[in-house]
Amino acid sequence: MRKRHAGYLLLVTLGVLALLFCLGTAVVGFSTAHQSLVRKAEERARAAESARAGVEVAIARLRADPNWKEGFRDQAVMEAGFASLQFEPGDIPQSIHNGAGVEPVPGWDRRTVPTGTVHLVCEGRSGTSRALVQALVGVESILLDDQFDSGAPGWTSPNGSLPLVILGFYLLELGGGGSVLAGSEHWSDYEAEFVARLSQGTGLGFLARATGPPEAPDGYLAAYELTTDSFALHRMVAGLRGPALVVVPRADTALAGSWLVTLDHTYRLRVEAETVSWWVDGVQVLTFKDEQAPRMMGRIGVHPGLGAVVLLDRVQVRALFGVRSIWRGPT
Repeated sequence: MRKRHAGYLLLVTLGVLALLFCLGTAVVGFSTAHQSLVRKAEERARAAESARAGVEVAIARLRADPNWKEGFRDQAVMEAGFASLQFEPGDIPQSIHNGAGVEPVPGWDRRTVPTGTVHLVCEGRSGTSRALVQALVGVESILLDDQFDSGAPGWTSPNGSLPLVILGFYLLELGGGGSVLAGSEHWSDYEAEFVARLSQGTGLGFLARATGPPEAPDGYLAAYELTTDSFALHRMVAGLRGPALVVVPRADTALAGSWLVTLDHTYRLRVEAETVSWWVDGVQVLTFKDEQAPRMMGRIGVHPGLGAVVLLDRVQVRALFGVRSIWRGPT
């Protein structure tokens, strides 16, 4: 009887030990799997951070050199984190530099790369994990520099009329019946400078982000309002100016009344994201952020006032540097 009882205890003990062994093995296996999952999650997070850091490196280099296209491969951007970005076809997604382009071009992942921009695609790597971060960056570049020494071939006039250029001046006398336009409807963020000679300071308006024909364009119109002695920004639709988006009395600016009778003037119009700003002879006269229905792309234009005779001496358009957007993926 005692032998049977002892055997029973031995079996129970062995069973308990076997159970403890199985539980211990399961715990060790679970711990190992958990550590592996944690390590994998850390690698994925580090790969994503590396890709973002690589994009920041590329943005900094583009800021220093708008023509930068060298790229980099397996650059250490953090501990155990590496980034690769290249503009040539290869085993990582290709970035596209369209800073000096005149038309949009196709980019990676079915993206369209507008003129004056760079599509960055950076691959981050940590261990066996990889992640992608993309960015669209506008770079500084000269989009247009027209001094009218050999005509005005890049400008379109109402009803297809030929531009009249005399002694290096583009002569405008539209009588308020239309605009002259230049550039690309795919231009986005830029600064346009106009140097003009006219009989009076009140006879000139400017279009930014304009689309449509010169007879009836859409866009932002910056103009001086003689009746109220103020500067105003309008949204023009089909050639008709709508209610003013913003009005700034000249008395609230640093412009003296003598500018009205001065012959030579320099006008600067800047569009950046949703904001439109205007300078007259070096003085900022208005700025407006269009949060309701911003126009994001379009050409430049000149809109002479009624009865004004304008000699346009030079027009320069410069694309602005700025990060348009940053996004992750695809995974």
